Amino acid sequence: MAGNPANLATGDNIYSQQFSTDVSAGITHYGGLVRISAKTLTNLGLTSDNGIYHWVVVSWYGSHPASQAFRVKQ
Repeated sequence: MAGNPANLATGDNIYSQQFSTDVSAGITHYGGLVRISAKTLTNLGLTSDNGIYHWVVVSWYGSHPASQAFRVKQ
């Protein structure tokens, strides 16, 4: 996930995490949910100058990267 603006060269305003494919962890190769709140983004140190954040899935079993911009309702 990334705030706005994010600096890819330095990693500033970016948070990265690998997810397990364990069904009990809620993420599987069939799908899953990750719940994020405004407080979570703040706790991760992500900020946004325009209210827009970004998520990117780099790879899922060799798939192509995908990304999406989003806003968090408060």
